[in-house]
Amino acid sequence: MCFTLSVIAGVIFRTTNNTEDDPDLLVAESDLALGSVWSGSKHTHIFTIQNISDHDVAILQFAMSCKCTEVMPEQLTVPSGESRQVRLIYNAESSLPDQTQGDGAPFSLVVSPVVESLSTSDRYAWTFHGKCESIFRDLAGTFQLEASRNQDETGSSFTCGIQLEPLISVDDLLVADMNSFATSVKQSRDGKSFHIEITCGSEPSPEAINTELRVTLLRNNLPVISGIPIPLSIAFPGPISMSPPAIDFGLVSPGTSVRQTLVAKMATDREGLLPISQPVGDDTNCDMRIVSATASRAILEAHLVAPKEPGFYCQDFRISACTSSGATVATVSIPVRYQVITKTP
Repeated sequence: MCFTLSVIAGVIFRTTNNTEDDPDLLVAESDLALGSVWSGSKHTHIFTIQNISDHDVAILQFAMSCKCTEVMPEQLTVPSGESRQVRLIYNAESSLPDQTQGDGAPFSLVVSPVVESLSTSDRYAWTFHGKCESIFRDLAGTFQLEASRNQDETGSSFTCGIQLEPLISVDDLLVADMNSFATSVKQSRDGKSFHIEITCGSEPSPEAINTELRVTLLRNNLPVISGIPIPLSIAFPGPISMSPPAIDFGLVSPGTSVRQTLVAKMATDREGLLPISQPVGDDTNCDMRIVSATASRAILEAHLVAPKEPGFYCQDFRISACTSSGATVATVSIPVRYQVITKTP
């Protein structure tokens, strides 16, 4: 993310009990503009503090409105009529100002030096304003991904991928798996875009995880920006997947008989996994049976005889995958919905 900051207030003020209206320390408007800052990086900005008073001013410390900011040196004295340069370091790797509301949103950042001048203590407030932008095109928030199951002679694996297009010129990306959940992280390039493929070699538990990649941008084999966080939320398919995932008979008349076919696909990487159990449902008006089944696929038929009472009905059927010993390893629920209506005379 990038911060493009503009100045709203050019003259710095202080809150003090002194009768003097003019501040002792000034910062030029041009120094209050930080320019562009990308997320995942540390940005150092040099600004000048000018002492326009007739006495030396000692800055005891700097207070910041955001933990993502630090000022170096932490203490300094600005002699009368002179200026001193100070480094403001914005760490976009760790946190953002509290006012930031996502990509492109404005924020304010306040640096407050506590100074000792003669025998009094004065408080200044120097405010910066900017906006937050991503270093990658069309990237905002967490990637919501659905992993796909791949089956071979060694068992199942799960893959998903993301596309990243840097807004600056880079030669390559270096990707790190922060939580070590993946068996491999591969990347390929297509023009300005990079495709990152993530593979998990075993069935995860739970069926959805939140994790994070860290991406480093490289130019001439040297890091340009290091450790850009890429949050991911990955959903994994269960051992049983249904198509369609629900049965909707729609509008039916009392006593109407209707049927619908659906397909169950099972993972076969577990030794001894039987196709599926006989479906069990809560709706006495509807029954479901297995028409045919193999080790990885079953065709089912739902048969409804609509009740006489009008109304909306919604019940569940449950199908389980079991081992050869009869132990249940997975269960999926299939909603069955329909509405009984009476014909208008």
